Amino acid sequence: LLLDSGLKLGHRVHEVSELQEVAKSDITIKTALLESRFLEGSKFLWFETENELNKIRAFEPKKFILEKIQERRELRKKYPLMMEPNLKEGVGGFRDANLVYWIGKVLFNAPSIKTLPHSVVNEKDYIEFRIALEFLFKVRSALHLTQKSKTDQLRLDYIPDVAALLGYKNSSSAHMQFAKKVNKSLRIVWLYARIWINALASPYVPIYKNYLKPKGEFKDKKEALEFLIKHGNSEFHSHPLLNQYLLHIKNSSDVDFQHLIPAIFKQPHAHSILTALSEVNGLGEYIQPLKKVEALPQFDGYHRFPVDTHLIACLKALENIEDPYLQEIYDALSPEHQMILKLATLLHDAGKGRLSDHHPIGAKLFKAYTQKIGLSPEDIELGSKLVLYHNRLSQTAQKEDIYSPLIVAQFTALFPSKLELDMLLLLTYADTTGVGSNIYNEFTARLFKGLHKNALDFLDNREFLNETHKRLERIEKLKSSARFKELPKILQTKIINIESNIPFIRYKTAKIIEIATEAKEIKNYKYKLANKNFLTIEIIKKSRINMGYLLSKLRNLNLANMDIIKLFDDKKYFKIDFNQKVEKDLLQEIGAVIEEAFLPDTVTQTQKPQIAKEDIIINCTHGIQYAQMKLTTKDQKGLLAHVMNVFEKLDIDIVSAKLFTRKDRTDDLFLVEKNGNFCDNEEFIKEQLV
Repeated sequence: LLLDSGLKLGHRVHEVSELQEVAKSDITIKTALLESRFLEGSKFLWFETENELNKIRAFEPKKFILEKIQERRELRKKYPLMMEPNLKEGVGGFRDANLVYWIGKVLFNAPSIKTLPHSVVNEKDYIEFRIALEFLFKVRSALHLTQKSKTDQLRLDYIPDVAALLGYKNSSSAHMQFAKKVNKSLRIVWLYARIWINALASPYVPIYKNYLKPKGEFKDKKEALEFLIKHGNSEFHSHPLLNQYLLHIKNSSDVDFQHLIPAIFKQPHAHSILTALSEVNGLGEYIQPLKKVEALPQFDGYHRFPVDTHLIACLKALENIEDPYLQEIYDALSPEHQMILKLATLLHDAGKGRLSDHHPIGAKLFKAYTQKIGLSPEDIELGSKLVLYHNRLSQTAQKEDIYSPLIVAQFTALFPSKLELDMLLLLTYADTTGVGSNIYNEFTARLFKGLHKNALDFLDNREFLNETHKRLERIEKLKSSARFKELPKILQTKIINIESNIPFIRYKTAKIIEIATEAKEIKNYKYKLANKNFLTIEIIKKSRINMGYLLSKLRNLNLANMDIIKLFDDKKYFKIDFNQKVEKDLLQEIGAVIEEAFLPDTVTQTQKPQIAKEDIIINCTHGIQYAQMKLTTKDQKGLLAHVMNVFEKLDIDIVSAKLFTRKDRTDDLFLVEKNGNFCDNEEFIKEQLV
């Protein structure tokens, strides 16, 4: 009947007299026989079978317990508590609950876990355990129904269907709540199973040798922390009694213990201390910023563990660095900075689980918490900065050109000291290693160290770093602008990727957005004139312009400043300021000259100014992105037009020109893009100019 109904049954047929020998032959068969129940049939036959089962139960119980515990340990290693848990064989799965029952059956012939001696299983603990187990039964049933197969691994892509069948809404937040409850339930089952297995088996077999065990119960959390800190000088694993005693004080009202928190991170094996707290689901009770991320799933396809597990794994990686180069950097840090780095490593993802970006939230949490535990303002600022930018090195190294001067400058501007760069590199190593094995590998190591080295080399160029820092500040202000947020995402990216620092340093947010939106629509060119206090010409162009021609035609006007900015899509922006206002009737003529400058057959006709070679000073070490040319000579009409004409012929891009005239002398300052045509041809350029 059962087979006809479609059930898949594993079954064996034996004489009653054979049962003992069969049980001895295979531990799996013995385990199955221990679960025997009377369903229907001859009571006399069942009584006879029970007698044999009692003999089987009493046969070599120590050997059975040791073999079953070893079997579970191997399966837990195979199926750790990850983002896609195995509900049956993995940590906290049904086999952990089964093991409690099997050992209880062998030792006490208990028909269920609930009926075990009260000294082993008290009612309060059993209720919490049973609620978690019942929920996991529901999840497994829903998993089988939705997948139409006997699968025990709750894969991420199964969660929407399983959660829906259990009454959860079809939303990412509901799926997050569901996955978090699954993870917490598995942890609860694992915890109580561990405590009970120890209570049952320890009088008969020593299964937790060399595990850290307190002599007695703790009176409060302060005493518990002091005990853990005392043993944090070496790596340890918690004995189930330690789990039990920590569990007993989990919700107790305590004397203040916050002053002890920094001492945790001064121990060489702080991860062991935090693991002990995490095992009893009490990490957030001691480290408050982690309360929200306990058992919090990560659906990004990259992380393999819930947030809190990942954070402790990162801290463990930092305390067990396998890269000699990084170990040397870590050893060179002061004890205080090592402590700050450990704290930042543990809290770098504390801001997850909120609607907003977890980086700034995490930095705020770090600041508030470290003020509470008594860190200095300098240490708080350093640690919160590491949390805020914890993945900046990884993202830059893996997604950008780490040999681009602009990219390296932008990165280094955020971390303008060797200490910050060293600590960020170590945090990046820990964060990457904490994801899983072989994530930090030869390839990623080369990228991370390469960017770190390039940034260290960059620290000597303070002037350029300051300029880049100003650019980054303006970009952040730009991103927060309501008008910027309304722009298409592609245009936002194009604006931020404008190579020149000039618009971000000199122009207001509204002006940057105005230039970019106009440039987006331009097919050839567009210009406009302003003549309020002085004449300003603005040109946005994609077509070629003869700038030498334009300036030569306007040589009777006193030019004060000129910005030339490469935008995007082969478009440029010109802003030419004169130090005088012109008559209104001249504006139309100036417009005509601008349009003529775009004609393909315009020829620049200028009288060559008198320039001596010593009037020209070229500095190719001015910055990474730009070289500088100073021209100090006699004030002459058409001087800038001549310079522009020479540079256009040599395919040299001027990005900025400042002109200062006093009496009959002019001091002109040019920023020139380093594109290979300028610094490699200094003498030739001087010859062409003179």
